[in-house]
Amino acid sequence: MNLFDFIKTRIPILNVIQDYTSLKKAGKYWKGRCPFHSEKTASFTVSPEREIFYCFGCHLSGDVISFVAKIENCNQLEAAKLLAEKHKIDIPEDIMGQAHSQNHEEKQKHFDACRHSADWFHESLKSSKIALSYLKKRGLDEGTINRYKIGYFPGDLGAIKKLIKHAQSNSILTKNLIEANILFEGKSILYSPFEERIIFPITDHLGRFCGFGGRIFKPNDERAKYYNSKENPSFTKGSLLFGLDLAKKEIQNKNALFLVEGYTDCVAMAQHGIQNVVATLGTSCTRDHLKLVSRYAEQLFIIYDGDNAGEAAVLRLTKLCWESNIDPKVIMLPRGEDPASFLEKGGDLLKLCSKSQDIFMFFLNTIGKGFTGLTLNKKLQTIREFIQVIGQLDDDLKKDILLQNASKVFEVPFDTLKKELDQILESPKQALHQAQEKSTSDHQEDDSLKKITNLEKQLFCAILDDNDLIQETDKEYIIAYMAQPLKGILEKLNPKGLNENNHNFKDLFNKLNNIEQKIVAQVLLETGRIEEAEGLNELILQFHKSNWKTIVNDIKILLSKANQDDTQYILQNFLKLKKKLLDKGLI
Repeated sequence: MNLFDFIKTRIPILNVIQDYTSLKKAGKYWKGRCPFHSEKTASFTVSPEREIFYCFGCHLSGDVISFVAKIENCNQLEAAKLLAEKHKIDIPEDIMGQAHSQNHEEKQKHFDACRHSADWFHESLKSSKIALSYLKKRGLDEGTINRYKIGYFPGDLGAIKKLIKHAQSNSILTKNLIEANILFEGKSILYSPFEERIIFPITDHLGRFCGFGGRIFKPNDERAKYYNSKENPSFTKGSLLFGLDLAKKEIQNKNALFLVEGYTDCVAMAQHGIQNVVATLGTSCTRDHLKLVSRYAEQLFIIYDGDNAGEAAVLRLTKLCWESNIDPKVIMLPRGEDPASFLEKGGDLLKLCSKSQDIFMFFLNTIGKGFTGLTLNKKLQTIREFIQVIGQLDDDLKKDILLQNASKVFEVPFDTLKKELDQILESPKQALHQAQEKSTSDHQEDDSLKKITNLEKQLFCAILDDNDLIQETDKEYIIAYMAQPLKGILEKLNPKGLNENNHNFKDLFNKLNNIEQKIVAQVLLETGRIEEAEGLNELILQFHKSNWKTIVNDIKILLSKANQDDTQYILQNFLKLKKKLLDKGLI
């Protein structure tokens, strides 16, 4: 048992949270106002049975350790020690020592697994004519490929065996590659989502290899264009910047850096002689990113694609800039261009620097587009959104200059805007911070669940409940055809957890990363449990019906590739399912 499990088994989450906010029982849950953001209605929910919490307002979630870490602004190890001290729990020396040494050893194993895998990917690229040809067509020379240690993961049957052999020769076990999310366990084989992708190794600011980005490059590959390593304690996309360890010296020399959206753009800029460039890992820029780059330079040039998504990303970023000691300027590329394509066509990014806009002026000009055609309510909302953002600046002169410009854009007298700003500033700055944090969070956290149906959510909860009313064959079909991200979570848990009798929810929850935990908490606490067998069976049949055409097509493909024993098993399960649906008149 590790330190976190030791603490969680001795301190009920309800007891801890009730010290910070008032909760009232609502069925099997407890609800109250969220301690992390201001709200009038109770959207904060605690499940004592599962020992988790979730806020439907600001979307924070987790267990008792993560709750204390967030509210006390400390890391999880510090949170565990704080809980032990407050509740007078003596931690055995072996568990406390294990917490320190195990954490260090696990991180080092992760870095080593990634480093040796990066070496193997890089060597594999050198022997792949098709992968090298693709990179050369994109304009990358040998020096750039070697500088970023770009690689390739072959898709042939022997590739994974060769990777494992290379790892073992460097004292890296297969389980280390699995724990680093480089390899994954299927039902009977190991596989990797990085196969047949160009590999971009990702390092932290100290140059330690901690994850990978993969890009498809073959014409008929219909998978997602990019795939990043799954998050874990050593790889958090919101606090890592691609290329920072290589760019640090040049950034410090020029006291400026360029920030782009992806590693391909970063590499392209470096190839064209702009070395002080870093990239986010397919995510929006975060406060952690801004704090990180502000250590190295005072000026930041933000380059986003010339489309609506790029513009929206800059607007979200504006709301974070006030608390970073850095001067952000925006370079918007021509519509339809990204840095790589712009440079390939002979564009001059350095020339665009002279036309860059202060991020707050960019924010004003962007939200002011079409202002005269808005409704009165929308105009008020737009003006107040702008004033809330600039109200967080410390420079009074800059505030006044921005208000003068806003007066012209919005056609509202300066004094009126100034009065509105003064009223907002009467509230504590922390309240403004929380409001902006919630606004940013709403943009980023909800997208993954928007397309999930209630039917899928109910069945997802039933599987996590280890509901013995679901037959094993039904469970397999449900997981196979469940929408992402729920499917990925079930696949991650299924091999070692969901097929075991009396599985422990806490153990399963601990296997998930922060984003997956948030999704599970939200779905479980908003959906609830299905108790009646008849109602559950009806939901299962409706799910099968909605996926029937896809199931039939997939079965045909499986049968064309299966041996005699597998064919019998596949047909037997398929015919059982078909009979159930026919009996109910669903097909």
